[in-house]
Amino acid sequence: MTTEQVVMWKTPETAPRDGSTFLAAVGYPWPVLACWNEHNNEFVLANLQVNLVDGEQDPYFENEYERIGALKRWMPIPELDHD
Repeated sequence: MTTEQVVMWKTPETAPRDGSTFLAAVGYPWPVLACWNEHNNEFVLANLQVNLVDGEQDPYFENEYERIGALKRWMPIPELDHD
């Protein structure tokens, strides 16, 4: 997929369940990185969090598991131009 192509959100039923990563809409005001976790039979999400430590930002990712019904929409991760 090129940056010129318009990426459309897809329906939850068509989300990959092969372990590949994608962008997911699950109710946050932003999309999150997600993939299917076969062992738990749920999607696993990587959600960016930020703490303050000694007055400085300390970003980290928090993993969350969401049931199949929590996924609202998804899209493939757009390819980047490597110019």
